[in-house]
Amino acid sequence: MTKQDKDLAMAWVRQHLVPTTLLGDSISPYRLKHGLQQDTGVYLAVDKFIELLLEMGYVQKKTGAFRLKMVPELRRRFKRGDIMA
Repeated sequence: MTKQDKDLAMAWVRQHLVPTTLLGDSISPYRLKHGLQQDTGVYLAVDKFIELLLEMGYVQKKTGAFRLKMVPELRRRFKRGDIMA
């Protein structure tokens, strides 16, 4: 991943996801990375996307999901099926 791609991916994460220690949105990193790719054109393999989230301080649960909240606009897009995995 280039520095430009990483910076763009980190900006997308900051804009769309909020880390939390409480109950949050239940969505897999695999689906989230598709939102990133659709919005930015940046392709990351799921393991690289997970590394990015961990590097940014997100907490991964034992199930593989992360403790996070999506901004309402992103949550609606997933619910409507606008972002497909």
